[in-house]
Amino acid sequence: MNAVNRILPAVVVAVLLCPAPAAAQWYAGTYVGANHNSPSDIATNEPSSHASLVFHDETFESQPFHWPLFWGARIGRLFHGKRFGIEVEELHLKVITRTDLPVHVTGTINGAAFETTVPMNLFVQRYNMTHGLNFLVANFVVRIPTAFRMSGRPATIVLRAGGGQTFSGTDTQVAAGLVEGYQRSGPGAQAAAGIDVPIGRGWSGIVDYKFTYARPTISLADGTGHMTAIASSIGFGLMLGFAR
Repeated sequence: MNAVNRILPAVVVAVLLCPAPAAAQWYAGTYVGANHNSPSDIATNEPSSHASLVFHDETFESQPFHWPLFWGARIGRLFHGKRFGIEVEELHLKVITRTDLPVHVTGTINGAAFETTVPMNLFVQRYNMTHGLNFLVANFVVRIPTAFRMSGRPATIVLRAGGGQTFSGTDTQVAAGLVEGYQRSGPGAQAAAGIDVPIGRGWSGIVDYKFTYARPTISLADGTGHMTAIASSIGFGLMLGFAR
């Protein structure tokens, strides 16, 4: 994924600045929706308390309709009869840990092995990406026209996949204090499938199913935490094509 981090800026420049052939088309879109976060282990390391713990199978909320909302936006170019494209996409989803629920905890405290079943909030009161686990990714896009037409244009199945960087709106609390703010939190990737339905004058309605994967590392007041963030989401929005 380090290679993705090096390639992403070059892809962004290619999308935005490279000359386009006559058959190419700019487009931009935005959407809102909801995501479901899969259970995951959360590992924390806090040197001041000499604790290194793993909280197994933690569950999460996403609260997509509470501010800040679940949302995404993309801009890209289509080529070769509008069948293929490259794009840059930003996605904002949230990961809010249910620290009040009992889970299996393993690890070490003061060098001694530790294992029990207790709520995470006995050790970590908040472990959230409330202001977003934000993905900034470069995607490759494939468009497959269907026989269904509206406004003189076919509805299109759209497949996309890509990778890039994540940025977390961190909100954590432990005995040593609070951490709030944005931080770079590691690589991420996505794959998506959806449909683009023309509604006139270059506008389309879009519906996407998206699968995202990341391993964000975020800060605690004295230490770090990391997890595997796997989410499924559905988005509804609009796209506008700009013919060249």
